[in-house]
Amino acid sequence: MEDRITGIKDNSTNALLNFIRANKTFDFIYVDGSHLLLDCYSDLVLSWDILESGGIMAIDDYLYKQESILDSPFEAVNHFLKVYQGKYKLLNKT
Repeated sequence: MEDRITGIKDNSTNALLNFIRANKTFDFIYVDGSHLLLDCYSDLVLSWDILESGGIMAIDDYLYKQESILDSPFEAVNHFLKVYQGKYKLLNKT
């Protein structure tokens, strides 16, 4: 089982771009990084690109909201779901 889990210590953008360059894809991706809107949205888009068809992407901290939308992932996730609508099956949104 351990050979099926990959832990990476790197900036998420660097790591995700390296996976894209290497044509690496995953069945399951857990997105849990920066709470800043732009960082979160970038992680979602790049993760989507390496997610296998039929794979699962879990997004942490969806309900984390700050006064400024730029300081929370809530609107980034909502925008991602709107842009990619029809390309995924939503399993849960809480």
